[in-house]
Amino acid sequence: AGVKALAVVEVPAWWAGCAGGEGEGAAAFGAPVPHPPPASPMPHLEHLSLEGVRLARRHLAALAGCVAGSLCGLSLVGVAGLSDPALTHLGRLRHLTSLVVLAPGNTAVSQRGLGALGGLRGLKHLAWESDDLTNCGPVLGAYTGFTGLRLLSLSCTRATLAAAVPGGVAALTARMPYCWVDLVG
Repeated sequence: AGVKALAVVEVPAWWAGCAGGEGEGAAAFGAPVPHPPPASPMPHLEHLSLEGVRLARRHLAALAGCVAGSLCGLSLVGVAGLSDPALTHLGRLRHLTSLVVLAPGNTAVSQRGLGALGGLRGLKHLAWESDDLTNCGPVLGAYTGFTGLRLLSLSCTRATLAAAVPGGVAALTARMPYCWVDLVG
């Protein structure tokens, strides 16, 4: 039993204990940690959606450690504090099949952050929005390491893709023959 899916728009108190111990996590979120902290549903969590919350890199590292054995789907939408170095911690989520990273306006998140996630061989769905992708188009090498992908959603137009990748969508799908590419933008 236990919690299988969780959508977080406000960081709950039990996360502070998971995110680095009693004092450290609580100070970061500005809320005291109850003594003893309530049981965390994190070890059995299969899907997590974080929307509009603020995280530090150490919190994402602690999160990855808490859910590494169970998390299949992760959505990070408008997460303040998200950055390429913070994304490296997600490489520990070996059961991840779906990842959504939507970071418009966050210049600390770029396609370079995908390099650390190439080891996620079970990843089937990737949705990515970053300013560098939207403005300049995809960096082809950032996506071709995901050999198991079946759906790739990118926040750019066909024209932006064609300007960045000679051959456009056809060139991208030639590198990932079993993947459907969806351009959102």
